[in-house]
Amino acid sequence: MLHKVISVEGNIGAGKTTLATLIAAATGRKLVLEQFEQNPFLADFYAEPNKYAFHTELYFLAKRYEQWRQLADEPIVSDYSLAKSLYFAEVTLKGAELEVFKSIYKGLMETAHKPDLIIYLDRSTEQLNAHILQRGRKYEQAIPAAYLKQIQDNYLWHLGLLANQPIVLIDAREKDFREGSADLHWVLGLIDKPYPVGVTKL
Repeated sequence: MLHKVISVEGNIGAGKTTLATLIAAATGRKLVLEQFEQNPFLADFYAEPNKYAFHTELYFLAKRYEQWRQLADEPIVSDYSLAKSLYFAEVTLKGAELEVFKSIYKGLMETAHKPDLIIYLDRSTEQLNAHILQRGRKYEQAIPAAYLKQIQDNYLWHLGLLANQPIVLIDAREKDFREGSADLHWVLGLIDKPYPVGVTKL
């Protein structure tokens, strides 16, 4: 097994959890899903982002780190990586709060697991909005398109800087990864191929 730890990354509503779940079922990897609904600040954050952003991001960072710290030495696929915390925090936080967050994040990352392969799902803002509306989580319904665009831009900027991990960036605008689909079969064929470090666009 070439890539033991795989992270499926992407914006809100990109289809990360769906794809990670199907990859786990098809390859026998352990599935690790983010427990975002346990965050007690999340609904308040979407209602008052300036007031609750720091609480929200710190909670996510702590829980994501704890979940990854407990991983056994076995093949896994996850619908996030720890770096997600930084990519979101740089959009939602500013000033002293961002600096404090970065300091904590840096310390945790020194001992954190890193994925052997990142699969990034690139979708349009219109598609993300459609998926968000379709899944019907009440607190997500008013997410501004500008916020999704900022998250997308920050992800792509950071991924372009990574020089020590292979990243497969999939243009998913015309892809449908439902069970049994040709697109799922295609992406499963990518899982254990070798890739250079940095971004490989498909």
